[in-house]
Amino acid sequence: MAEETQKKEIPLKSDIEKGLRLKEFRKNFPGKMTQKDFGDSLGISQSMLSSYESGIYPIPKFIKNLLQEKFRMNLLQMLLMSLGR
Repeated sequence: MAEETQKKEIPLKSDIEKGLRLKEFRKNFPGKMTQKDFGDSLGISQSMLSSYESGIYPIPKFIKNLLQEKFRMNLLQMLLMSLGR
C-alpha cells in the first residue's frame, strides 16, 4: 500500500497580515486578552484563533462580523483587515 502524503498549503501573505492584525487587536484590547479568553468570547477554540492569527486559515466573514458586533471594531479597522493592510 502506497503511503499517502499530505500537502501542506502555504498561507497567503494577505492571510498572515490579517492574522497579525487580529493578534494586534487582541493584544491591544483593554485587558490584553489571552487567546483562550478571546476565542471563548468569539465562540471558537484557542487553537482555531491561533490558526487565524498565524495565517494558517483565512479569517472567515462570521469572525469579522463578530469582531464588529462584540468589540465595536470600527469600520476602518475592518476595511484594513479585509484589504490586508
